[in-house]
Amino acid sequence: MGSAHPTINYNIRNDIMDDKSLKTLEILEELSSNGHVTQRELSHKVGIALGLANFYIKRLVQKGYVEVIYLERNRLGYLITPQGVVEKSRLTYSYIQRSYGYVRKVRISIRERLKVLSREGVRTVVIYGGGDIAEVTYLAIQEVGMKLAGVVDGSRAGRPFLGYTIQPVSVLPGLSYDRIIVTEPMMVQDIGSLLHEYGIDEGKLVRVE
Repeated sequence: MGSAHPTINYNIRNDIMDDKSLKTLEILEELSSNGHVTQRELSHKVGIALGLANFYIKRLVQKGYVEVIYLERNRLGYLITPQGVVEKSRLTYSYIQRSYGYVRKVRISIRERLKVLSREGVRTVVIYGGGDIAEVTYLAIQEVGMKLAGVVDGSRAGRPFLGYTIQPVSVLPGLSYDRIIVTEPMMVQDIGSLLHEYGIDEGKLVRVE
C-alpha cells in the first residue's frame, strides 16, 4: 500500500522442490509406513485427487520403486522395493538441501530489509504470526541487533516460540515497538482490526510476502 506500508519481497517458494517430486516423496513415505493403505486414503493423506493418486502409484510401479501385492478380500497392498528405498532417500536428501537453501534466501532477504529499517531508526519490533517464516524472521532480528518486544498470533496464542510465549493480538496496544513484522498472509478484516480496533498506525506494518 505504498511507501507507508513496506513489504519484504521474495519469490523463491518454488525453489524447495517441484510439486511432482514432492508428491512422489510423500507417497513413498506413506507407502513405507503403511503398505495396506488404499488409494482413496492415500489421496486424502497426500492431498491429491483419487485419479492422480492412481497415476502416481502406476508410475512408481513402472519405475520399479513399488510392487503391488494382493491381500485378502481382493484388496491391493503396496511394497516399497529396494530401488524405491533408494529413491525415497534421494528425494529426502534433495528436499532437505533445497529447504536449507530456501530458508537461507528468505533469511537474507528479511535481514537486508531489517537493516534498512534499522538505518531508519527502527529498534524494537513485534512479530505477527508464529509459523516457519516467523522463526526465520526471529533469526534475522537477532542478526541485525533489533529487540523483539513480543510475538502475537490470534490462532496460536499460548504456544511457545523460541523462548517466548505467543500472545493474543489484543496485547498490541500495551507493547512498546517501532514496527510490526507480519510474517503470514492476513485477511482484510484482520488488517482492519489492527488499524481500527487496536489503533495501530498502518505505517508500522511491515509485511513479509
